[in-house]
Amino acid sequence: MRFNILPQHLLPLIGVVMVVIGAAVGPAENHPRPQLNANVARSWSAVVFAEQSPPGTGTAGGLSQSRPSAAQLRPELDNRLKTALRRNFQQNDRIISLQSLLDRHSRREDLTRAVKAYWTVVRLVVAVDLLSESLSELETFPCPPERRPYFEGLKGGITGQLIDMRGQLAAAQFELTSWAGTTDAKGRAFPDDIPHTGGYNTYIESLFHGQAPLEIRKIDELLPLVRQSIYLHFIAARSARDAWLAYRDAANAGAVNIEPAMEMWHLAINENLRCLEAIQRYNELILEYTLELRSYGQAPSNILPMLLEEGSRRVVSSAAGGTSPASRDSRSEVNFAQQVGVIANNLPFALKNRGQVASPVCLQAPTCRLIALRESGDTGTSELTSGFFSSITATRLEDFVKELSRLCVAESAQTRAGKLLTLPEYLTRSSARDEDRGVQTIQYWNVIEAQTRLYVLVKQSAVFSQLFQLALREAGRPGGAELVLQIHAERNAADAALQDAHADLLDKQFVLKKSNSLATDTDLTVVTPPFGGPYETRWNELAPYVTPARRVNLGKLAYQLPAIYSATAQTASALLSADLARQRDAEAYLRGQTPLTTLLASVRLEFDLWLQFIEGVSRYNRAIAEYAAGCLPSAALNDYLKAIGIQ
Repeated sequence: MRFNILPQHLLPLIGVVMVVIGAAVGPAENHPRPQLNANVARSWSAVVFAEQSPPGTGTAGGLSQSRPSAAQLRPELDNRLKTALRRNFQQNDRIISLQSLLDRHSRREDLTRAVKAYWTVVRLVVAVDLLSESLSELETFPCPPERRPYFEGLKGGITGQLIDMRGQLAAAQFELTSWAGTTDAKGRAFPDDIPHTGGYNTYIESLFHGQAPLEIRKIDELLPLVRQSIYLHFIAARSARDAWLAYRDAANAGAVNIEPAMEMWHLAINENLRCLEAIQRYNELILEYTLELRSYGQAPSNILPMLLEEGSRRVVSSAAGGTSPASRDSRSEVNFAQQVGVIANNLPFALKNRGQVASPVCLQAPTCRLIALRESGDTGTSELTSGFFSSITATRLEDFVKELSRLCVAESAQTRAGKLLTLPEYLTRSSARDEDRGVQTIQYWNVIEAQTRLYVLVKQSAVFSQLFQLALREAGRPGGAELVLQIHAERNAADAALQDAHADLLDKQFVLKKSNSLATDTDLTVVTPPFGGPYETRWNELAPYVTPARRVNLGKLAYQLPAIYSATAQTASALLSADLARQRDAEAYLRGQTPLTTLLASVRLEFDLWLQFIEGVSRYNRAIAEYAAGCLPSAALNDYLKAIGIQ
């Protein structure tokens, strides 16, 4: 097979074509858990940053590897963060270390806000650097004169985003200055440390003997998922950039295809920004975990080693001083273990004087529920040519909206194996007051939205898997190699979005568990479908009985609800049309009557509309819950359920 692509882009393409491409970073990294010594002062140096590739990912040749592991990608990612900080540092800037904030603030609320401000500045500095670099790369693209307005429009949009982000950075640096206590100093507050991107072992089972508080268990489950999101977005950004560079070089060679080239340029920017957001969230979770442990007396006086490794510190100051950044010192964990030894007797959950204890199996990181998308020689197209909503028999739009709402919840529930929880059961078990039913119902609908969104993204990932196989058939045609790289990038981005949705669902499930006193290790499956029909507010009848304090807000909802429903119904109608278009385009492509790019556009449209529909239904039902709870604050449960369309 001959690939029409320039030599410098052949290696990424070979990696895409030859590799068995599964879920990026593996379904879970399964960091090995070091053995715990009896004495907590020597066994648990607050945290062990595990950093090892999943088994079976490396080969001598390099081309037969699976997707690179987080351990392999981390040096590249960390170097990118360090480079951005050093490149944007100015001599009159005032360098701020994370340690200085920890020394200055002791109250949990102040410390949380100060450290979050620190990581916000880091994220924005790197984001500004990335956008600036992306705009510079765009100057080398040979845009045809007739497409110059389109080209300038895209460029202007990102330029505006860059200007806005610089404003956000200036505001964030001002806030950081106040937390650092340097308001009288000249120059901007500038961070000296990069956030942690490595693995994080919490040891909650050993520390709490299976009785970890809900908030700590939630963080323990979220940490590995958010870290996987970091590297899934990072991989998606890299693969999008590979495709962008391939299209750019093809254009320089005379084969200009500006639309997909700009799509990949834009996708690389978006995935890089999402990667930075995931890094910030990961480090904020680490901070939250550390402060939770400190509230239980299980953290040392100096918590910096629980937040950062040595190699992440003094990134700017060491370079400014003419020395290379400090590398990770494996002895630092031992030194820190000795440091925390003084508090060993005050750790009620620590294992003491019991001999050597191996880390239990239950410390394994939660498995990501990414669908296993194994590539093989089979290029089945069942997902592409079948209708997703063929089981719905409604002939009226109003009925179609109702049935579609039920279908999404029912099919999302069938893919899960957790404890089934209905909305009536949830409200019955809740200890909240009757007037808080609206809040409780909104929490339930939030989980419904997250669960159905995850289901749709799983479907999307499966469809992109089939599109990728179809693209491989065209790799030898003119422009085919670039198309393979493009669909590979879009598939990676879809997997990253799926991982984000999984973490979001887990986060929202814990809200239900907290308010319902459910077991923390119970995986919930919510099964009550939201209301999908037009809602009769009866506002004119109810308004005289509503207290003045609530009247304005509830009146606004009464006028908004019909519009929200109409918009959602319109989206459902568009989704049905998009589903039919995708089926027809798939059949036409298989007959050789339309290009794969047409089918790709139909797939994008359908899933965008599907996610928009789920968001609209959820927004509609949250508004109904708020309205009904406000108008009927003391109603019996059955009356309230009828008022929100459930019974």
